[in-house]
Amino acid sequence: MSSFTLQQIFGENAVQDADSITIAKADLAQNTGFSATDENDGESVLTAVVLQAQGLGLDTVNRDGGEDSDPNINQQVAVSSSTPNLITRPDAEGNISYFKRDSYTIDFDLPLPSTVNPSDY
Repeated sequence: MSSFTLQQIFGENAVQDADSITIAKADLAQNTGFSATDENDGESVLTAVVLQAQGLGLDTVNRDGGEDSDPNINQQVAVSSSTPNLITRPDAEGNISYFKRDSYTIDFDLPLPSTVNPSDY
């Protein structure tokens, strides 16, 4: 399998030129639970992008192979998640609130020697 296309990760309406990338919010909403509005903040869009990438196969199972699939040597980026945790966070006054923390890891693989550079992926 080859590398993932822009449309495979960001949706069929994703387009790019030399200066910009356009991602349709409706495409992110199809697989992530994202609610597209004219006031989405950066955190909600980033969360939708991470969930979209993992949900569409940009994950460690596709990269490393599984019981029913061979490894994809061309996949250099993978998103994985871990078991959620219960955490506490204090506010400015010291009041404690409880939160569920969902953790995601993004792996960047490139032959040695290398440093992370978006142009290499």
